[in-house]
Amino acid sequence: MSGKNTVRNAGKNDFGNVGKNNSAKKPKNHRPPWSRCRLTFGQWAADKLTGTMGSWGFIIIFFTFLGVWIALNIELFFVQKWDPYPFILLNLTLSCLAAIQAPVILMSQNRSSERDRMHVAKDYYIDKKAEKEIMVLQIQLLELKELISKQSLEKQTKKIENEIKTIQEELESVGKTLQIK
Repeated sequence: MSGKNTVRNAGKNDFGNVGKNNSAKKPKNHRPPWSRCRLTFGQWAADKLTGTMGSWGFIIIFFTFLGVWIALNIELFFVQKWDPYPFILLNLTLSCLAAIQAPVILMSQNRSSERDRMHVAKDYYIDKKAEKEIMVLQIQLLELKELISKQSLEKQTKKIENEIKTIQEELESVGKTLQIK
């Protein structure tokens, strides 16, 4: 029995981690480094409330609530009316909701603009780094171009020198043949 367990464990140890790099584990938080700051409770709540209040689900539920409130206070006679026609209590509720929503939305917009500024700063840094790398590549290309032009000039001069040598050798061979006769 111990032999089977060692075989199973050996199989798991040998083949269980195939293709996995255990030495470099990713952190649990996969957000980019510039957005890993800890949020205060107010910032977190503002983001969550703005995300909820800015959705179609909230709008539909809100209009349904308003419709039920008005219907119960106007049409249905069997229910005691707690807010008669001018709907003063409903107006008070809506005013309180608007008074709370406005600062929460502004806080969330401020956080959004902070994130945008951080992204712009990061993009600027990356652009400057890319610009420097492009300048280095351009300089290297110019150096290669000069090297190639020098090499082609050297090849052309060698070719011309070889042609001159062959012409000189032909002239010497023609001169020798003429002197002999």
